[in-house]
Amino acid sequence: MVEAILRFPGHLIATMRTKTEWTINQDTNGKSSPTRVGLAPEQGKGIEYEFDMLMEISPEHAINVIKDRTGQFQDRIIQDPGEDFGKEILAWLNEGEPCVPIRTKEDLIEFGKPLDLSPNQIGEALKSANLVFDPSLWEDMSKVVVEFAKRNGKVLIG
Repeated sequence: MVEAILRFPGHLIATMRTKTEWTINQDTNGKSSPTRVGLAPEQGKGIEYEFDMLMEISPEHAINVIKDRTGQFQDRIIQDPGEDFGKEILAWLNEGEPCVPIRTKEDLIEFGKPLDLSPNQIGEALKSANLVFDPSLWEDMSKVVVEFAKRNGKVLIG
């Protein structure tokens, strides 16, 4: 799931459940009252490190920006966030360069399916061109796979 999220070619807002811990506090009058403490994401361990921004929303509807890789929102507390905060986030998202999805071996296998190539044949094609799978060489790899398919009568031309 995390890999699918990271490969998504757009902006994504994800929500997570939190683990809540409570402590019992005594006030000066001797009355006890529960206090909510120790919130942590309930997804896979370390999931918060995968995201560019991490915000926590309190029961009082205040956002605490816990993590922001840009530093633009880091450690801000936004009381009752509304449309203006949404517009700030959108403006920030639109500042960057378009995201280029990271290609995987599975993507190359999918690329070879219409060419009627098996995963082994795709591996053979790369090996014949002295290539190993490297997402940064997607264009080279796809050309090699197409040429291999043509040489082996797998591609109809015209």
